[in-house]
Amino acid sequence: MALNKRKFGKKAENIAKSFLMKHGFCVLKDNYQIRFGEIDLICLKDNKIHLIEVKSVSRITLYKPEDKVDRNKLNKIIGVGEFYINKFDLNKYEIEIGIICIYLIKDKKPRIKYIRNVILN
Repeated sequence: MALNKRKFGKKAENIAKSFLMKHGFCVLKDNYQIRFGEIDLICLKDNKIHLIEVKSVSRITLYKPEDKVDRNKLNKIIGVGEFYINKFDLNKYEIEIGIICIYLIKDKKPRIKYIRNVILN
């Protein structure tokens, strides 16, 4: 990978942010961190708060980027999201969890997959 991991992740998050804004989302906060965890993007659209995890890959592999988001990560997203919603008095909004997968393959246009309504099984 030509970019270091942090720069690569930031590039993917910026692509995800642009994608969301182009599709009518208002980005309230990016990289929201508290002691218990972090959320890559917190957005507002259609009277919902969208808590979005961004996952990226630089090459085609056997696993899908969204497979990296396990039950533990989803629980952290929910906890951090609830903290943010309570802190900023946003309880009137529904919550939706999403994953944006960014495929940044060398010499190719980035490919974006947005998975909405992620739930715990």
